[in-house]
Amino acid sequence: MLRKDALKKEIETENKEKGFAGFLFVITDILNSNSVALYFGDDQTKIESAFNREFKDDVIDLPGVVSRKKQIVPPLTESFN
Repeated sequence: MLRKDALKKEIETENKEKGFAGFLFVITDILNSNSVALYFGDDQTKIESAFNREFKDDVIDLPGVVSRKKQIVPPLTESFN
């Protein structure tokens, strides 16, 4: 999280250059079985809905989430469909 501002700057530049609506960056701590996600983009509501949690300063805590394939992609896919 110490590099959040630098990541935000780079991601927002990439979003603009590539025409992305947003970018979700998930950081997983396998030792403590938790993840946090940073989202920089237009609308956070579908991501909040997918995980039933709210963003605070572009960060959403995902306690117990460690598997992209089983715990991140399926709820996001459902929320965006």
